[in-house]
Amino acid sequence: FGYSEGLRMTNRRFDDLIAVLNLQENVVLDFSGVRRLDFFSAGQLVNRLSPLKGSGREVTIRSPNHLVAELMAVVGINKFARIVVPKS
Repeated sequence: FGYSEGLRMTNRRFDDLIAVLNLQENVVLDFSGVRRLDFFSAGQLVNRLSPLKGSGREVTIRSPNHLVAELMAVVGINKFARIVVPKS
């Protein structure tokens, strides 16, 4: 599939995330199964998490690998969520 189809699929996945995020006051996202996170997706995650922080809700991202956690910090996800990296 092409690049634009991939973007539409990514956006749908993040749109689904909004519904999950709106279900709970304190959200925990388990990233233990995520091996990679591209820059575009990291930006999409920032866009979805920033309104939650503004409304006083807490988001925790649990168990991203070190590479994913570093990208999260670079794009500023750590400003909107607590990132808990497993000890290696």
